[in-house]
Amino acid sequence: MAPQITSTSQGNLATEETRMKNYRSRLEYQNEVELRNIEAQHSQDLAHLSAQFGTEVENIRGAYEVKISQEAEQMDQKLRQFQVTKDQKLTDEKHLADVELNKLRAAHQDQVREFRKTSQAEIENLHKKFQVSTEALHNQARKSGNSGNKEPRTEKGD
Repeated sequence: MAPQITSTSQGNLATEETRMKNYRSRLEYQNEVELRNIEAQHSQDLAHLSAQFGTEVENIRGAYEVKISQEAEQMDQKLRQFQVTKDQKLTDEKHLADVELNKLRAAHQDQVREFRKTSQAEIENLHKKFQVSTEALHNQARKSGNSGNKEPRTEKGD
């Protein structure tokens, strides 16, 4: 036979059912509150992480820009140093070329002076030889003119 439900048992069941419904409603409410708290905490954590990520990105960008700037300065410094070195080498080479050119000019001028001196000495020597030979020819002509002809010689046209 089936158990019979009495009115007191029905009243107990209704009370128990109401109590269970209340318990269920309370649990649902607590779960909803807890879920809202978890979602709020999650939103806060997400906002915090997002802000932290943005800050880190900005820090990395800043560090990257600083690094690029430093490298650019180093490269610029190397370029300036290279230009100074190149200019110094060019100046040194020009100076050495000028010194060498002046040496060559001085040597050439010395050669020209020596050549002129030698040429002048040769010209003077030839002039003296010419003068000596002219005098010898005059003397010889006088002697031959005086020995063959006792009269003094006169020039034509006198």
